Amino acid sequence: MVDPKVLRSFLAVCELRSFSQAARLRDMSQPTITQHVQRLEAMAGAPLFVRGGRKITLTSTGESLRSLAARFEEAHQDILRFLGAERRLGRIRFGAAEDFASTQLPMMLRAFTSAHPDVVFSLSVQEYLPLIDALRREELDLALVKQFDAHLMPAFHRTVVAPDRLVWVADRGVEPGPDDPVPLVTYRAPSMTRDRVFGALAEADRGWRAACECQGSNGIIAAIRAGLGIGALPLSLVPRDLTVCSPAADLPELGGVNFVLLRRPELHEDDAKAVQALADAIARSVLRSTY
Repeated sequence: MVDPKVLRSFLAVCELRSFSQAARLRDMSQPTITQHVQRLEAMAGAPLFVRGGRKITLTSTGESLRSLAARFEEAHQDILRFLGAERRLGRIRFGAAEDFASTQLPMMLRAFTSAHPDVVFSLSVQEYLPLIDALRREELDLALVKQFDAHLMPAFHRTVVAPDRLVWVADRGVEPGPDDPVPLVTYRAPSMTRDRVFGALAEADRGWRAACECQGSNGIIAAIRAGLGIGALPLSLVPRDLTVCSPAADLPELGGVNFVLLRRPELHEDDAKAVQALADAIARSVLRSTY
């Protein structure tokens, strides 16, 4: 294994083309610099420099080693910066429900990471239940989710970002009549939105038919755009090319929904500062559809 200090001595000689100047730069004696170069030459089995009077030039072996040593030193500095940033400024493991991943969240996260470039940041986009499980397993520090019932939420630090309401959404010309069975585009179980939709339809004694079942909100939106049926979305996340169903459709109210930040309480001090900075940035943002 090559000692990084030996490679740095070699790079100093390459840069300055002088053993004595390299010694002053490295704050070492000239014999030490010479020993470092000789050690590398013994390992390479070939000379690294051609010494002609005061002039020092690199051999072909020396040129090849200089390129490799420079890349090694750059990688070493990157590692030190990475570890130093994680130690000083913290780490954020952030999770978000898919509903937010294609709206204003990417722009907000870009602004945050630009303002905090040394924070070690990771993002996980999942459905609600996997996000909650990840928080419980301490695999996430902060998550942005939809909340219907506060008493159903686990005991994390909780911040309401914005109140909203769930609405029926359709493509133009697909809205059902008041006596038609609802062509339903819905999430696969388990899903809180799915439960809310079926509960509202049952309470209103409104007929429905299964039009499409989707894994996430992107699938819901794609199916609605395709004209397969209607679905439920938070009002602030309704794409501009889709419409909220009119009262003429006589659809049941779906009630309110909140965008909520859930934070794991036990965090390292540096991580807690970084996570709180992100939570504050999200809380200041107003989520709007960007479709």
